[in-house]
Amino acid sequence: MGVFYAVLYGFKCVFQQKTFNSAPLPVIRSYSTTSSQSTSIKTFKLTPSSLEILTLKNIPPPKAPQKKKTKHGNDFNSLAVYLYNLYYTQLHFNRLVFIAQHNNLNVQEQILLRRELKQKGAVLTAVRGSIFGAVIRQSILYSNLLPLIVGPTCMIGSNVTDEENPRLVADIFNIINKNKKLVLVGGKMDRSLLNLEEFQNVAKLPGLKHLQSELIGLLNSSGSRVVELLNQNSQSLVFTLDTYKDNFGDGGKFCEKKEMIKSFEK
Repeated sequence: MGVFYAVLYGFKCVFQQKTFNSAPLPVIRSYSTTSSQSTSIKTFKLTPSSLEILTLKNIPPPKAPQKKKTKHGNDFNSLAVYLYNLYYTQLHFNRLVFIAQHNNLNVQEQILLRRELKQKGAVLTAVRGSIFGAVIRQSILYSNLLPLIVGPTCMIGSNVTDEENPRLVADIFNIINKNKKLVLVGGKMDRSLLNLEEFQNVAKLPGLKHLQSELIGLLNSSGSRVVELLNQNSQSLVFTLDTYKDNFGDGGKFCEKKEMIKSFEK
């Protein structure tokens, strides 16, 4: 029954266009299909409304309508529709996605790897390259990930926040590195695309709270230094005036010293 409801949900997501605030989302790509041939026409344009939608948090990019028929004029099977919507959801609703190539992972190794990733709040999904490639091609923000889909590919996604695990990127990165059958090729963090080198740099960074505390400390230190310099000038002036007062402030002493200087000159 669970598979049956999942298939129904897949058909619902594919053949119904999603709306935002009761207004249809902009179409990314439209298809015109005939019995003899199938052509695709790119009609994507960033309008002000679509830009506003893309800047909102937790709102995925608009989803292009799928073709209702294959290039041979047949209906898509229910499993392909289900996988398409599964990959779309994981790519767009996970804040952190690693794309890696897996080489001959057996069942036992997959079970151990999934268990280890689950402890860190991540999920491993072995994807079908053709279906996952279709999801990426119809994405506004992640279409540049398409060259990474080569050979046996898997996707590791997580929605754990920095407050829950500040070292999430480093933890998942270390799990991938210690498994010789996994090769990290890229991915995305929030809505930024990252390659292998950028993932390495992010993994070396401390948590967000630590960076915020360092920034606050840096800003406070500069402000306290400015206050110290300003106070230093006023304190120096006060010290100079006090010294002048002690030495020359008394008129009698000042005159006596002046006369002593004159007599000494004579």
